[in-house]
Amino acid sequence: MNQMNKFYKSVIVLQMLLFMVMVPLQAADPLDQVELKVDGMGCPYCSLGFIKKVKKLGDVQDIDSEYETGIFMFKIPTAEGVSIDDLKKLTKDAGYTLVYAKIERIDGKVEQFGEVEDK
Repeated sequence: MNQMNKFYKSVIVLQMLLFMVMVPLQAADPLDQVELKVDGMGCPYCSLGFIKKVKKLGDVQDIDSEYETGIFMFKIPTAEGVSIDDLKKLTKDAGYTLVYAKIERIDGKVEQFGEVEDK
């Protein structure tokens, strides 16, 4: 019985070691913060449709939208390389007008189009 306990303990330790080796710790991707205001949004369904388009930019996270004001905010990995021109094209292709866009990069740089309104 004592040898069986040692065997099970050895198996458990081995499994833990394998798990630690097989699942490498990954650092989170740095995220840029994007805010944009879109004109022409009429209802919640318009907002949902636009969100679907935004998600095609890449690994978009933490989307917040206010269809009444047309303001959308989200985070996207810096590695996706989203630009103001990408946001202009996305908005135009979706059938809306881009009023303003702001990208706050992880390094502190800010890219902007139009006049960002104070909240």
